[in-house]
Amino acid sequence: MALFSLTEDVAGIDIADGTITASHVNRTGRGVVELRHAGWTTYDPGISDRGLASAVRGLWRQCGMPTTTVCSCLRSHSLAFRHFKYENITSEELAPALWLQGEETLQMPRRDIAMDWRLNPGTPSGGKTTEGLLLAASKQAVDRQLDILAMAGLYPVILDVGSMAIGNLFLELNPGSVPQEPLCLMSLSPHAADVAILCDRERIYPHTITFQAATGQASLPYLCENIADVLKHYQYKLRRDPVKRLVVTGQTPEPERLSAAFQERIGLPVDVWDPLPRLEVRGSGLARRLAADKSVGPLLATSLGLALRRD
Repeated sequence: MALFSLTEDVAGIDIADGTITASHVNRTGRGVVELRHAGWTTYDPGISDRGLASAVRGLWRQCGMPTTTVCSCLRSHSLAFRHFKYENITSEELAPALWLQGEETLQMPRRDIAMDWRLNPGTPSGGKTTEGLLLAASKQAVDRQLDILAMAGLYPVILDVGSMAIGNLFLELNPGSVPQEPLCLMSLSPHAADVAILCDRERIYPHTITFQAATGQASLPYLCENIADVLKHYQYKLRRDPVKRLVVTGQTPEPERLSAAFQERIGLPVDVWDPLPRLEVRGSGLARRLAADKSVGPLLATSLGLALRRD
């Protein structure tokens, strides 16, 4: 959800489940993505909004972030994704049709909904077939996110979602490597998994899975079942080619056990993805901090994807 046309330098911030991450990147003249600033910290999920804003301010100071303009990740139980496909619908008819779908999905009146949509690449609005992705959330969740960022002294220009952020990051850092056979990219946190199915080199089909188990490992059977359901929906409901491999990033404390569980239940090869080797890190101090903890690269994936947004 772009709040205006972005012309300023922007940092990515992800206030996730007990963890805050922030990244600031630059594209060099050689087309390489350069990581200039990064920070990460934990917080008590029961903290007040004012306390959370204070934690964000502390992180900003800690990593010396040079900008207060941000692209932030919206995280809410009300967030919904819906694939849409209309035949012979005009450009003027598209928005009303999508608003109706958003109201039906969230079971809320239009005044309480924040919504955006994205057409699939190469799909013109008003063409014979109009296909894309609808994103909807409660306006209350959006306003709360904006209020927290404002209390932290930050200026949000875009609200993105985690699955789109990691999908865009993967496509940016692996140009030409996403084959016609789709892959499923997942970013894990203690109580959620952002899922992005990448196909046709530029299309992203997102999904979010939430769970209430005390630890991610305790939720593994539930997570595996839900991933299997997402892959079936993608293949049979959307009539797409089956996914060929799984790529996992985010918080992966026991990657070997995680990979074994996915392979046993879903039967696909699993890779744990660290985006940092694909980046140039500017500054010896930041490079040392990143090298000291190999789990940080996957942890930063969402904020890195957010930091790449420039539209």
